[in-house]
Amino acid sequence: AGLFGNYIIGNKIGLNSTNSSGLSILGNGFQNNITAMKLANIVSSTIKYNGIYGATTTGIDATGHNFLIANNNFNNVSGDSVRIGNSFNVTVDKNTITNAYNGINMTAGNYNVAISNNDITASNNGVSITNSNLLRLKGNSIQGADVGLNLDNTNNVSVGGNNAADANEFKNNFFGISSQDTNFTSVTNNDFFNGVVGMEFDGDKNLTIKNNRLSNLDGGIGLFDVQGAPIKGNLFDDVYFGILALDG
Repeated sequence: AGLFGNYIIGNKIGLNSTNSSGLSILGNGFQNNITAMKLANIVSSTIKYNGIYGATTTGIDATGHNFLIANNNFNNVSGDSVRIGNSFNVTVDKNTITNAYNGINMTAGNYNVAISNNDITASNNGVSITNSNLLRLKGNSIQGADVGLNLDNTNNVSVGGNNAADANEFKNNFFGISSQDTNFTSVTNNDFFNGVVGMEFDGDKNLTIKNNRLSNLDGGIGLFDVQGAPIKGNLFDDVYFGILALDG
């Protein structure tokens, strides 16, 4: 099934699809719908080159597996620009999200998700991931949020990587990363600048923080009741406190 070049305006749900396989949603315009797209249990589907403007609840609300959300433009979405839950083998790539409340919200039950090369300006959370496993974030730019990346009870999340193109940029956020009760989180080779706190971790286990660059911040890295946290090779420039570690 395919949806190409349509303009959908002022509906409760712009596009509603359930149990679809091989769905292609390409080059459509969605304006002032409560939810632009509600896609339940989609399989092997592609959502690309769409424009979503003024959604009052959600831009794309999707569940399923083996689907791609890429090269879409979101503007003035009052809730989640992208919301994904109970899904696996998902890629969210090269989307532009501006004037959002939340950029990308990964709710519970996601597995094997790549979030890459997205440009996100949000007021609340840039990217939020909850109760999910095996996620990779590379090459994203996240700015203007209360929390650039929020992690809550996740496993096996990698933020950045060893190559220059893998670096995520966190700019003008109150917290670049705020993380709670995660296991095996790696934060490598990212940039944090012009915010309040670069990274904060509370109750995390098996945490790795290395080769990040932090500048023009009130606080660099905060660690609270964290277990197993090698911190090495990070650069702190014009940061009021570099590392704050507290237990108990």
